[in-house]
Amino acid sequence: MSSLLRGLALVTMWAGIMVMQFNFDLDMSTTRKLKNGLELAVHDAALALNQQELGQGRIVFDQAAALENINKSLQANLHLDGLLKPLPNTFFHNEVEILQVEFIDDSSGVEFPMNFSNSTFNVLETVRGPAVIIVAETESPRFFRGDSMLIRQAVVYEYYRR
Repeated sequence: MSSLLRGLALVTMWAGIMVMQFNFDLDMSTTRKLKNGLELAVHDAALALNQQELGQGRIVFDQAAALENINKSLQANLHLDGLLKPLPNTFFHNEVEILQVEFIDDSSGVEFPMNFSNSTFNVLETVRGPAVIIVAETESPRFFRGDSMLIRQAVVYEYYRR
């Protein structure tokens, strides 16, 4: 009888540890997928340049086009709909929320390199040229019982100047 109870206790502990490990792996995968999706999105946003300013040797972002590029890129790469909610049967289960998009370019009147800081989202970055900065978050999916984790990522894409 004691062997049976010990066996049940071990099986219960094993199942609990497996659930915790599976949820931890989901958190890591969510972090990686969100970061990769945001890296592609800020790159696509940085391609939206004002052509007239570029002809004058200045990098100035077309912010409306850049925001559209971010939205399209996140939809395509993270399998989201137009409201950044996950499509059915995809990895994400919760909406990806864009918390902040920041454009620092030659029209901003700043000198590069500069230190960009945002105390709200705890972002501190040395920017060496015109840049697009995005902060987004989502909740990690859960297939087993457990509290979901809020995953927040900040990504910077810059045109490097020496």
